[in-house]
Amino acid sequence: MSIPLTVPNVLSLSRLPLAAGVAWALLADRAWIGLTLFALAVLTDVLDGRLARARGQATRLGTLLDHGADASFVTAVTTAAAVLGLLPGLLPPLIVIAFLQYLLDSRVLTGAALRRSQLGRYNGIAYYVIAGAALAAGHLDSPPPALLEALDGCGLLLIASTLASMIQRLRAKP
Repeated sequence: MSIPLTVPNVLSLSRLPLAAGVAWALLADRAWIGLTLFALAVLTDVLDGRLARARGQATRLGTLLDHGADASFVTAVTTAAAVLGLLPGLLPPLIVIAFLQYLLDSRVLTGAALRRSQLGRYNGIAYYVIAGAALAAGHLDSPPPALLEALDGCGLLLIASTLASMIQRLRAKP
């Protein structure tokens, strides 16, 4: 299956190399590169859906590309942050599991539309926020202990919220 190279799809797909770049920049302590690439990734996430709807190019595949790119991006960045001890190590694999559950639960592989969840949407936003916060904290020469504790606490809350979202999906009627 080929992917139509519409502007929205290209914007979504651009987050894949941006994910690698941001993760590398975090691990290599290249603050400006990481923060610039992160801002670019957020911009592509804001624009892809808006452009798709405005141009009449919104498709099930485009939605899947957008969500997959988001999951890949936040997983890469939170993984780098977890390697550096900035976030709980359970968060990145849980993001992957939650995304896979979302795909399977929505039965997207059968051609069904993706089933949206309000809690899942909030989690998706929170993944970006915590990834950005960890990226910023990771570039400080000596992050204050209170900041590191706050990141860890928010990471644990996000783990709990992700698990709650997954349980909510399991209990929802198809």
